[in-house]
Amino acid sequence: DQNGNLSYEAESPDEGALVEASADVGWKFVGRKAETMYVEVTDSSDKAAYTILALNAFSSARKRQSVVVGKPGGEKWLYVKGADTVMLDRAASVDTNINDHLQNFAEQGLRTLILGSRKLSNGEFQTFLDRYNKAQTSMEHRESDLADAAESIEKDLNILGISAIEDKLQDGVPESIKKIRAAGIKLWVL
Repeated sequence: DQNGNLSYEAESPDEGALVEASADVGWKFVGRKAETMYVEVTDSSDKAAYTILALNAFSSARKRQSVVVGKPGGEKWLYVKGADTVMLDRAASVDTNINDHLQNFAEQGLRTLILGSRKLSNGEFQTFLDRYNKAQTSMEHRESDLADAAESIEKDLNILGISAIEDKLQDGVPESIKKIRAAGIKLWVL
């Protein structure tokens, strides 16, 4: 805004909460230009630039989403967020307390996501990128080929944490439901 305060817009409440929480602990997303994201780090006066190299989209079958980024210095990192049912199977190791935390969050009615990451070797990244680029341009089996490419690297993850968020309707949905019902249309929301 005019006062220099950032306002984030996110595709989901989870994403908005994660960006705001990151800013609270010193990693503040300050902008994006094409495929480069800029982050101010509290311990540094500089902006760090991260390049988005590949995005593996969420699907109900995969139950996760991931991104491969190039960090300053040339390292390639994979970051994944997803449902506990798929993420724990992809973890290099699982803390013995994680299931207790998941159960506690579920009892509070919160929706959880597990966050994980790992550094990719240059060879592993290049092999993935070749598969990913080939799948991106495929005329047949594009979605399954992209999912297979993602599957090849979404393993041996270091669990970073769990997000737990109240499952609420998005802005404007309650009003839309009222209008739909007023029009005599029956609606069932999952």
